[in-house]
Amino acid sequence: MTPTDVHQYDSTLVDMFDEATQQYSQRVCYVEGDNTLTFAQLEERSAKFCAYLQDHGVKKGDRVALMCPNTLEFMVCMWGIIRTGAVQVNTNPNYTTRELTHQLTDASVSLLVFHHSATATVQQSLTDIPQCKLVCIDAPDTNAEQMSETMGRTVTCFSHALKMGESLPVFSVSIEPSDKVFLQYTGGTTGFSKGAVLLHSNIVANIDQSRDRLGDLLEGDDNVILTVLPAYHIFALTVNTMLYFALGGKNILITNPKDAPLIVKQWEEHQVTAITGVNTLYNGLMNFEPFRALSFDSLRLAVGGGTAVLSSTAKSWKELTGVALFEGYGLSETAPVASLNCGDENGGIGKPVKHTTFKLIDDTDNEVASGERGEIAVKGPQVMQGYWQNEQANSQSFTSDGFFKTGDIGTLDENQNYHIVDRKKDMILVSGFNVYPNEVENAVCQHPGVLEAACVGGRDDKQGERVRVFVVLKDDSVTKEAITEVCREHLAAYKVPKEVNFVDELPKSGVGKILRRKLKDD
Repeated sequence: MTPTDVHQYDSTLVDMFDEATQQYSQRVCYVEGDNTLTFAQLEERSAKFCAYLQDHGVKKGDRVALMCPNTLEFMVCMWGIIRTGAVQVNTNPNYTTRELTHQLTDASVSLLVFHHSATATVQQSLTDIPQCKLVCIDAPDTNAEQMSETMGRTVTCFSHALKMGESLPVFSVSIEPSDKVFLQYTGGTTGFSKGAVLLHSNIVANIDQSRDRLGDLLEGDDNVILTVLPAYHIFALTVNTMLYFALGGKNILITNPKDAPLIVKQWEEHQVTAITGVNTLYNGLMNFEPFRALSFDSLRLAVGGGTAVLSSTAKSWKELTGVALFEGYGLSETAPVASLNCGDENGGIGKPVKHTTFKLIDDTDNEVASGERGEIAVKGPQVMQGYWQNEQANSQSFTSDGFFKTGDIGTLDENQNYHIVDRKKDMILVSGFNVYPNEVENAVCQHPGVLEAACVGGRDDKQGERVRVFVVLKDDSVTKEAITEVCREHLAAYKVPKEVNFVDELPKSGVGKILRRKLKDD
């Protein structure tokens, strides 16, 4: 498959922000609990924060880290940072000290905005980030002087920063589509995470590509999206907080994604038209009876991404809500949407979005023969510039003709739809045969008594590796033999798990991805 030239987008997120805040000034753009922000209020508050940052030395291209869950303050800070021309480093507030220290030092962060819940972690990281200025998104009882004394350096409370910004000018900054806007650190499944450098044009492109693919489902003045995934994750960042902002829509921010009662309460109070999430989120909601009792009359769009959507989950969601669960595919490195299946039951991850080309390649970067499995490689205007200051990773991650190698194994069917087989690094080799965990997990979840499952490889002296599954049950009467039997119905003999483990819960990331690596043999 021969790619066309990568389409060029000639606007920035600041252009989008200015247009949306002027056009929809009186509409509510973000909701957190009982608190709201209109587009006009967001413009005013983010200008104050922008002025504060500029007064404290933040310049175009500087890295500013934002470590915060889904709150109104996150949105004010994000747009304030973007308006300075700085590069926002999206940081998980649940990071360990080791993870935070790596990210702040790797990105040479000059200022960290952190939620008060992360204070202890920030304090433990300070010895390794001596030049980093601090702003705390404060709780009502936060004492800045006391915190500064504890931290051993000045800490400014966010509320005070906004007050300071009231009397400060906002200096105009020339921002181009080719300028950096986010450093999006990858999951770091094999050692330290890498920072994907995303440009204004990458995000603008992906907003346009998503809007093009979803079409009529985004029409109207009533767009309300439930934002359960954290906004520091690329999926929610682009699709929820950016795309729906550009549409003049309303984002319902869920600060704690595990708070199912709050999700139900917000769903009842707002006419939710869209939701995004990972497979475990949809699965969890459908097994929460108050959620099952909700009305889904206003819902018209549900998108799953971040990890594979199991067929059993998609089927149950459609039966409950009457709305198909679309499967999107992408990565931090693709800003994130690379393809989207809009309801084709057997269409996998669908076709690439516009201006985007896929090809399937082997270990030598050559395209595989028709019908064969290969690593998905992507080229398009949403693909990152590269990894931050990591030429070795960049040389390994791009083909000579500019395709990004995703690390995902896929196939192409007769209808030109792509299907994800699994992550290349998660493949299990049993006596020379490839076993892909997604396929095994899908089979296990066919049993009605299973809530969720994870499959990993384990060492085996005879076969090289053996197939192991970890299963969370809905019904404690389910036996290991019953799990094995359902696998035999759906899988070839060498794929059937040799080890079945029942567990109370599976290890997950902050966005709900099951962390297979934590289940592997030491």
